[in-house]
Amino acid sequence: MQLTLEVLCFILAIQSAGFVASVFLGRNSIADVLWGFAIASGALFVTLPLGIQLYKAAPYLLLFTPSVVAGGLIALWGYRLTWHIGRRFLKKKAEDPRYAAMSQNWKYYYLRSYLQVFMLQGLLMLAMLAAVITATYQPQVFNSYLLPIGVGIFFTGLIIEAVADQQLSKFVSTKKPGQIMQSGLWKYSRHPNYFGEVLLWWGIFTVLLPTPYWYLAIISPLTITFLILKVSGVPMAEARYKDNPEFQDYTKRTSKFIPWPPKK
Repeated sequence: MQLTLEVLCFILAIQSAGFVASVFLGRNSIADVLWGFAIASGALFVTLPLGIQLYKAAPYLLLFTPSVVAGGLIALWGYRLTWHIGRRFLKKKAEDPRYAAMSQNWKYYYLRSYLQVFMLQGLLMLAMLAAVITATYQPQVFNSYLLPIGVGIFFTGLIIEAVADQQLSKFVSTKKPGQIMQSGLWKYSRHPNYFGEVLLWWGIFTVLLPTPYWYLAIISPLTITFLILKVSGVPMAEARYKDNPEFQDYTKRTSKFIPWPPKK
């Protein structure tokens, strides 16, 4: 319980600093940059002390301790995402349309910004860290076949997400108004980047399956799956193009989420 409270305070401190930055910048979209950064930093906050102890005892133990492996994987995912979204944030000077639409009729703007954007995301970040937090309560060394399988699933998802992000960034830099990305991985899924993200989190869960609290670790992949499929991922992305004829044609032949050969 104490570790959970420490992580919560750590996350909320980052989010509060992000809110202060948003006031000076006039952009709540900095919360997107902090999403991966805060989760990655939280994972290291939880697992780094244990990792240092194990390294001093026997370095090879790091490869067989699920909580430490999961913490490293989460950090890798989070800092890559921070770099990707951060570059996009720096290129744009205006507020993201999603946040602009959300706050259009806010009466107490700064209060709602702090609570509804930064503090709410902070609580969701804690849910995303549930997997590694619960595994660290009773850190054990396991020689389990599930650990390399989980690592393999994670890197498959990470590569899919990174490649899809790179393909989309290249397309956006040269596209004409109304054009829809339909090549590369986007030929087989309308949201391959989101698919990759969901997949890698299930990989992290697989890494933690041998741990005593594996049934609590499932909170993390379920949270990201729900957010992407039902809240802020796929629904918001598709709503932006609901009146685009090219996108409507694209939806008729292309899988919504899981990569699949397009219909003829």
